[in-house]
Amino acid sequence: MLQFAKKTFMIEIANHGGSLSVIERLRDRWEDGVNKMGHFEKMLENFLQKLVDYIPNLIATAIILLLGYLASKIVKRVFKKISQKTKTDGVAEKYLSKAASAAVWFLTIVMAMDKLGIPVGSVLTLFAAVGAAVALAVKDNLANLASGIVLLFTKPFNAGDLIGVNGQDGVIREIRMMHTYIDTLDNVQIAVPNTAMMSATIKNYSAHNNRRHDFKISVAYSADVKKAKELLLTVAKNCPLVVDDPEAPQVFVESNAESSIVLCLRLWTATADYLETEHRINEEIKCAMDDGGIEIPFNQLDVHLN
Repeated sequence: MLQFAKKTFMIEIANHGGSLSVIERLRDRWEDGVNKMGHFEKMLENFLQKLVDYIPNLIATAIILLLGYLASKIVKRVFKKISQKTKTDGVAEKYLSKAASAAVWFLTIVMAMDKLGIPVGSVLTLFAAVGAAVALAVKDNLANLASGIVLLFTKPFNAGDLIGVNGQDGVIREIRMMHTYIDTLDNVQIAVPNTAMMSATIKNYSAHNNRRHDFKISVAYSADVKKAKELLLTVAKNCPLVVDDPEAPQVFVESNAESSIVLCLRLWTATADYLETEHRINEEIKCAMDDGGIEIPFNQLDVHLN
């Protein structure tokens, strides 16, 4: 660069005929340019030197980030294996693995910042102050987060359970940070805030292996009650979905209503077969009553005109 500036200076002298004043001005310009060039070269040299000195830190930071990425993957696999061995609920396994992965990434970023020379203590203090302000602004979300953790450990339900909450029945799919996701019986996904799940009364239809069915059948007062009871017992015994655990099917008179005798057919079935049993038994009861000549009364209105 200095050689180029010198050559330019000589050309300027030749163009101006070697005048003394011109020469002095050009000399001053040349000296100023040389000084600036020298200063720029020193700055560039210092920058390159610092960059070279900083390369080991950059490489170490890249290695830390790579190790953090691998550690987060390993943590997820470890949680998956532990959940398989301990038969941990799938929802809890996902929730805890995500939390552990986030913790690993937080530590990795802190270590990387420290390696780059960033004052970690000041940054953490700033994050703490900002976090306190944010916590006040998003306290409802934090309540959902805390409720989600409580749901995972108290386990009022597991993934795949059929539950009833707030008048809505559905299958539990996943508990996330803020919401519990439920697929309704008509395959619509709903998201319920975790705080609502904590305060609601939840019916867990899948909690036990077997469930009880009570079928209410009305028969006319003129009907043969004993025959009707025998027909109902036969329907229950002939259904392959009916089980004898914890008790065999039974029929009894529940009440003498205003216009009919109400019989109750009580039976047990596997939880997984509950709906199918209900549909099949209802149909077979109607067919059995028709074949046996047992009248099932229905409300009628007699109008008398004067």
